[in-house]
Amino acid sequence: MMKQLRALALVLLLMLGLPEYTSAQCTLTNATSCVCATAGQTNCDLLPDITISWKGLESYGSYGGPSEYPQNHATNPGRLRVTGSTPNIGNGPLNVRGVNRNGYRFFLCGNELDSIYDVNATNDYVPCPDAKQLILQRVYHKNGNAMSFTERFAGTMTYHPTHGHNHVDDWVTFSLRSEIPGETNALNWPIVGTGAKVGFCLMDYHSCTASIANGHCRTSQEYQGGTALNSTTNYPNYGLGGGSYNCSQVSQGITVGYTDVYWEELDGMWINIPPGTCNGNYWVVMEVDPRNNFIEENENNNWTAVPFTLTQQVPGGGPFASITASGATTTCAGTPLTLTAAFGTSYAWSNGATTRTITPTTSGSYTCTISGNCGTDAATTSVTFLNAATPVGTGAQIPGPGQATLQATGGNVHWYDAASGGGEVGTGNQFTTPLISGTTTYWAENQVVQPGLSGNVGKTNNSGGGGYGTFDQHLVFDSFRPCKLRSVKVYAQSAGNRTFQVLTSAGDLVAQATVNVPNGESRVTFEPGSATGDRLRLKVTTTSINMYRNNQWNRISLHHQQLGQCKDLQRG
Repeated sequence: MMKQLRALALVLLLMLGLPEYTSAQCTLTNATSCVCATAGQTNCDLLPDITISWKGLESYGSYGGPSEYPQNHATNPGRLRVTGSTPNIGNGPLNVRGVNRNGYRFFLCGNELDSIYDVNATNDYVPCPDAKQLILQRVYHKNGNAMSFTERFAGTMTYHPTHGHNHVDDWVTFSLRSEIPGETNALNWPIVGTGAKVGFCLMDYHSCTASIANGHCRTSQEYQGGTALNSTTNYPNYGLGGGSYNCSQVSQGITVGYTDVYWEELDGMWINIPPGTCNGNYWVVMEVDPRNNFIEENENNNWTAVPFTLTQQVPGGGPFASITASGATTTCAGTPLTLTAAFGTSYAWSNGATTRTITPTTSGSYTCTISGNCGTDAATTSVTFLNAATPVGTGAQIPGPGQATLQATGGNVHWYDAASGGGEVGTGNQFTTPLISGTTTYWAENQVVQPGLSGNVGKTNNSGGGGYGTFDQHLVFDSFRPCKLRSVKVYAQSAGNRTFQVLTSAGDLVAQATVNVPNGESRVTFEPGSATGDRLRLKVTTTSINMYRNNQWNRISLHHQQLGQCKDLQRG
């Protein structure tokens, strides 16, 4: 009897020693019993299938769904906090690599690719400011009993050498939207507010069989749809990947039959509800891998949506309508201009349009009546397209070599020696040529100059946490149209000269100016030049910078001015 008990105990120990999640014949090194997505195939890529869970968004753990906060909340002003759960229901693991099979890291510096060989010896090395580390997706391949893999670039990750891990960029985005009846794809519904966590560390947070993740893994990601996949038998290759992916610099991911969860209390897990948004019924929409960086079995189940009713925002019934122009509403004829109404569920413009955005082509007043959760309200804006009158030129004849006097009508006439690409040779209604000895053509251009827009953008103060330092840092801004940087608000811990530089995204100098900065808060006025492009940099190069850097917002406050000219040309 004692022998029988000992034998039974030995059997139990052996069973407990085996991984519960996968057959010993389906591992990352042995494909014998691994199953392809297509029945009967024995030579295939074992791809992941990442979905996003409506069940996790609607209710995860002790959360009763998204948490709404009013606009005046002390720590979450105008936020809708959300939870994202991203199960892998495919036949292969999602394996994200910071290092390739040969030990290389890859960084993107502008348009330059820099490879780092000895990652263990150069763990903290970053080749350039604003470097983006390229992600590698490892795709496993079954060929009979043999398992192999290939590696491919799949987007970028934010590199945190001091934290000992990487964050995958653009993993999940969130939005608050209004439903369009009859449109089944929530990604096509109009957006009210948006949000996105800057980076995710991909890991095996729960098995799909765990009670806390019950119902997260399903055959459909659409709201209240699909069959729950809560059993290991629902996954032919359950556990392929190991079930132990974590926040690593080298290898992250989601195993087959597992999910990663970022719950609403974590930093960045919220949608910004725009001020003035009215209470009412909306939908919270989430999308995983919105850029389609990763290869999957199914790219059509990467979004989900759950209904949510706002109750802590603006009551309906008050004035809410507004119209936003894409540029100056007094501009040159032919300049692209759009008018966008405040959010609603229906729109009625005075020109007969029923879309939220219109493109006016003629001067006049444009009124839009908006209906939605806020009620019904109307707003009006005026548009003026400037036309420069075509100048009428009067030529002259001279009997021989000499000077001629030309005339042209117009309120602001400029004279040129070519129709395009020529140099300006004079201004005014009358122009006396230089000495000429043959027939010569000059061009008169009538101009109307309209001042452009000026304004401040970016964060308005240094609230939100941070500190003074002398470390080498810069602020990033985008300028998609020609503009002039006029001033920037700064906080200095000591007075003195600072040299401000405008740089391109690659770090090339555009212009610089040295300004005396007083102690404390001040607005430094200068004009270091203009630039156009994305991820431009504003940098202080002085040795003792001793200025405040905000931890939450890496932005600057810009004051820019645009100038526009309307022209019409005539030969004189």
